[in-house]
Amino acid sequence: MSGLFNFKILIFAIIVIFLFGGIFYLDKNKEKKETPNLTANLSQNFENKESEEEIGKTEKNSEKEEKQPENTENELSENKELLNNAIEEKNELDEKTPELTEEKDIEGKKPEKTEDSKKEEIKEEEEKENEENIKNENPEENNFSEVAEENPQTEEPEEDFSPPQTAEETLLPPPEILITEVQINGDSANFDFIELFNPEAKNADISGFQLKKKSSTGKEYSVRVFTENSHIPAKGYFLWANSDYVSSGKILADISSSQTLAKNNSVALLDKDKNIIDAVSWGKGNNSFFETSPFPDNPEEGQTLGRKFSSDASEYIDTDNNLNDFEIRFSTPKNRNLTFIAEKEATTTEPADIPEETEEETEETEEEETEQEQEQEKEEEERDGEEVYFDVVINEIAWMGTKAGLQDEWVELYNNSDSAVDITGWRLVSPDGSPDILFSTSSIKAGNFFLMERTDDDAVSDILADWTGSFGRGGLKNTGEKLELKDADDNLIDIVDCSAGWFSGIASPDYISMERIDPNLPGSDPNNWADNKCGTGKDAEGNLISGTPKLGNSVLAK
Repeated sequence: MSGLFNFKILIFAIIVIFLFGGIFYLDKNKEKKETPNLTANLSQNFENKESEEEIGKTEKNSEKEEKQPENTENELSENKELLNNAIEEKNELDEKTPELTEEKDIEGKKPEKTEDSKKEEIKEEEEKENEENIKNENPEENNFSEVAEENPQTEEPEEDFSPPQTAEETLLPPPEILITEVQINGDSANFDFIELFNPEAKNADISGFQLKKKSSTGKEYSVRVFTENSHIPAKGYFLWANSDYVSSGKILADISSSQTLAKNNSVALLDKDKNIIDAVSWGKGNNSFFETSPFPDNPEEGQTLGRKFSSDASEYIDTDNNLNDFEIRFSTPKNRNLTFIAEKEATTTEPADIPEETEEETEETEEEETEQEQEQEKEEEERDGEEVYFDVVINEIAWMGTKAGLQDEWVELYNNSDSAVDITGWRLVSPDGSPDILFSTSSIKAGNFFLMERTDDDAVSDILADWTGSFGRGGLKNTGEKLELKDADDNLIDIVDCSAGWFSGIASPDYISMERIDPNLPGSDPNNWADNKCGTGKDAEGNLISGTPKLGNSVLAK
């Protein structure tokens, strides 16, 4: 019996072992499959437990509520058992099979991340995205210029396909223009000229450039502002001459004015920005325009002060030193300078004994030179009194009145400068005293006009006058007037000398005004005036005025 009993026990043990082994094997495989859902099940069970606890509390605190049905209590009881079993199973699995956690990580379940690890991971992802973008933007099929961007060592300069800059966008230096000859004493006292030369191989635009001079006392005057479209050809000349010299027909000048030159003066050429391009001084002037050292001598009648020309280099000498660059020469306007006037040849004979001057003779000589200088300065100041600046000019004259009335005369001024000009205390006068107009408190903006109407503001009825009043006894004479514009210090600003008769304009029956052609040319030049060609404004009776009051002249030089 005992043997049979032992055999039965052995068989039972084997069966139990077999069953437990199979169950363990099945459970292990089941855990591997169900592990991903374990957390969700546990969470659900925990939620059920919390729900049960809440329900329990609600049942205890709510004595008035009805008892739950029996089947609900059974379900809660079963959920408790399931939850407890699940917790026990989880604990057993954590103790017995720690390798499951590693397997889960390998299969894709990542452990909880720290804040630093999350930042690093985000950074890595951004770098990967950037790399992907670069690859997408620069595929292998791209041309060489794109590959060069990835390889700076083999990078080649990219072509500039931007449009070329215009002359306004590019700041070009002013042309190099030289003063090559100056005449201060020709056949007549006013037969003066200044010669310019363009040494460059291209035309030079000198529009807006200006010649200025300083007298022996250092007082500065404008010789001439060059008009628009003023050019000097390549390797060519440009000549300014006094208007009297031009009128004589003895010289052909490119531009002229009433300005004059004299002994101990200096001249300078300025660009449109008022920068000095070249300058030369002669004699013993004060506060002169010059380069390094003035030329010490004054040219005599028939002579000029000329720039030296190098035959070897075939160009004018320019060392920026008047003393080295200039010499006394023959007059050659708009031509290459000739050989300088040499001093008298020295003889080989012994010089004759020259008696020494006595002290009294020396003093007499010095006194004579001083008197000559004083007379010269006085003469020069008188001549300077006739020089004009062209900053503000007499621009239009309706000396004939209008169709509405002969007395409705008007005169227009023009500000030819780049800034406003205060004309307080200025006067428009005639030697006979009619007119004699004083401007009390007035100014003219740059490029603007100033309208004066005789008696009242009805002469030009639809345009406001800047000044109204008497033009003197009888107003402007129909036979002509000499009009002078002077500043508060009595300096002559502009002059229109029509004392022998008006240069232009028509009286009855058309009443056409007299207009200035070029504000940069002398007002006393008859060729600088013309009849108005088109009318603007209305007279006292509403008739169209044959003039351009407070507007650009119809004959204005372009």
